[in-house]
Amino acid sequence: MKRWLVLLLCSSGLLVTTWQGCTSTPGSLKLCQEDWECKPLQRCVNQLCIGSTQSAETSKEPTGSENNKQTSDSSKESTASTEKTSEQKTTKEPIEEPEVSQEAPPEPTSEATDGGVPEFPQDYDPCSDPKKKKAEECNGLDDDCDGKVDNIKGSTEPLTDFCYDGLRETLLPNAPCRKGTTRCQNGIWEKCVGQVLPRKESCNGKDDDCNGRIDDNVSEVGTACDVPKLFGECKKGKKFCEAGQIVCRQVITLQTELCDNKDNDCDGQIDSQTRECYSGPSKVAGVGQCKKGTQTCEKGKWSLKCVGAVLPNKKEICDDKKVDENCNGQVDEGCRCKNGKKRDCGLDQGECQEGKQVCGGGQWKACRGAIGPTLEICDGKDNDCDGKTDEGNPGGGANCIIQGTAGPCAKGTLNCQNKKLECVTTAKSQPEVCDGLDNDCDGQIDNGVLNTYYLDNDKDGYGDSNKTKQACNPPVGYTAQIGDCDDNNKDVHPGQTKYFLTKRSNRSYDYDCNHKNDKEYPSSGRCSHDCKKVSRKGFTLWVPGCGGYGALLNRCSKGIIGCRTDTSWTRQKCK
Repeated sequence: MKRWLVLLLCSSGLLVTTWQGCTSTPGSLKLCQEDWECKPLQRCVNQLCIGSTQSAETSKEPTGSENNKQTSDSSKESTASTEKTSEQKTTKEPIEEPEVSQEAPPEPTSEATDGGVPEFPQDYDPCSDPKKKKAEECNGLDDDCDGKVDNIKGSTEPLTDFCYDGLRETLLPNAPCRKGTTRCQNGIWEKCVGQVLPRKESCNGKDDDCNGRIDDNVSEVGTACDVPKLFGECKKGKKFCEAGQIVCRQVITLQTELCDNKDNDCDGQIDSQTRECYSGPSKVAGVGQCKKGTQTCEKGKWSLKCVGAVLPNKKEICDDKKVDENCNGQVDEGCRCKNGKKRDCGLDQGECQEGKQVCGGGQWKACRGAIGPTLEICDGKDNDCDGKTDEGNPGGGANCIIQGTAGPCAKGTLNCQNKKLECVTTAKSQPEVCDGLDNDCDGQIDNGVLNTYYLDNDKDGYGDSNKTKQACNPPVGYTAQIGDCDDNNKDVHPGQTKYFLTKRSNRSYDYDCNHKNDKEYPSSGRCSHDCKKVSRKGFTLWVPGCGGYGALLNRCSKGIIGCRTDTSWTRQKCK
């Protein structure tokens, strides 16, 4: 009989003490959703029926006939109580009332400490003691006892607060990142409105990522582009960020045309150059009738044909025309002549000079006093006596260093110009980019463009803002993400979404580094209007602090009066 009575009371939501499956809540309290669910003269505050049912009767002391009437009524009630007790004694199975602790309840608190369980007397009113009042919080409760929930003091407007989902370190004075505002609705802070968060840096003259530097780490900078109005290799440029605009700058200057299927001299023609060629004996080109020919470059390769070359004849032709057909420096050698006759011999062109030949014994003797052709050198002279000066960049093409410059600007190649070999640069000063080179040729590498990286000791992807290194790329053990407030605990970092039961080494629950202890369930739990489901997950009766215990609302169902709740004794997690 006793068991069925308890089950009946449990199903109706009237019994709140633990008994064969009922959920444990303080025995002297009654849960409620509306005032009509409480006793007369009580009201529903924070889902509890509070206020004394005897307050109206004790407000004034009865006198005279009223006192006599109360005495008479009291006697009648006493007699009726005695008769009722006698009837109960004669019942075979007496109904036992559930035991209620007679210990004096502790002072009520809004949060359980160290897992303690606060208890409330039936007539306790948390708003009766001005000392117990506190500032309104966003928790679905009337903390300041003004009759309104989650409101700005003195108004019906909901609580508002500043909010920011980014890292505190990005709220710099001259950066665009700004805080927003949020409103409290149904015990929960709404989405942050109006905040400006860090974003990917772009070339716009602004500090988009709010790190204190403008237009740094722009992803486009350093990528390839085509320079307008240029041709060949000179057209291949790189992108730079200048004055908030992406521009394409030339990074390769014109060079001597090479047979490599490229337009090295940037004239709009690929492999348009030719070169001298000669397949005869060495050092005879330019002697007598022998002369060099030309080769053309086709698709990066020199042709096999040497066009225009004249090779020596095997025999000299005795025609007395002063032609050295066998290109040995002598004319008509072996031919008959008149003794004592003289004639000029050799070449009279460029650096070459003619000599004299004398006929003796009926044959022309060796050419005396002639100066023949030599290898072309860079001196502004026609050394090989072919009518051209310093052709083929003689002695040039080797790499060299330009004195008085630094970085890429110091690199050059030797070029024959102005009658001498000069080191000509193949690059020019460019805006500095973080690439390990002295792009602006000022003698310093990556000055002013190095990135800042932060020591990531616990390898959680976020670094200590006080331990930094400057580099183009992250050094080993460093990261670009800032804001780790405990670099020895991999669970502690910005953006942490998990909740924890244990405190950090600094005795706080701030695992997401937002300088707050964020509760997993900051607001009280609620049932839906039809009592069929939990409309808001949370604790009933009170919201415990981090690590404290409370009754967590798990399920809701329809009771005889109002909603029947199923709770479990749970610790509050925080982050």
